[in-house]
Amino acid sequence: MLGHYHHFEQAVELTASNRHQEAIEEFTKALEQEPRHFPSLLNRGTIYGLLRLWPLAVDDFAHAIKLEPSDPVGYYNRFVAWAALLKYNLALQDLYCALSLLYVQRAVASQALKYFTRAISLVENNQFAHIERGEYYREGGKDKLALN
Repeated sequence: MLGHYHHFEQAVELTASNRHQEAIEEFTKALEQEPRHFPSLLNRGTIYGLLRLWPLAVDDFAHAIKLEPSDPVGYYNRFVAWAALLKYNLALQDLYCALSLLYVQRAVASQALKYFTRAISLVENNQFAHIERGEYYREGGKDKLALN
């Protein structure tokens, strides 16, 4: 029996080829084997949205949010689906959640950068601090700083 990740990879390839119905089937197989696979839920929900199957998209995004309530992507995607369904109050609630989580993540990243820089100033050869600070810079689009 093929594992859930195999089905997920197949679904991603099918999505890239605009074979959406087949991709949905593969994401569904992945979720049958691993119901908590967050990326499969987000991707299948996104395809449902592309196909204008908004209620199914909302369901997948709601399930994804239950699995990863601190990830803003599920809230943002569900915001789009609610807006398409003209459920503006629900859409705005999800947009607020997504933006709040992004704000918190940015604040946490900023504080983490300060801590890693301080650790490096105390112990110059602290490889862990150098690597982690570099990752935060890279994720923030500051590749040149990531190399320092």
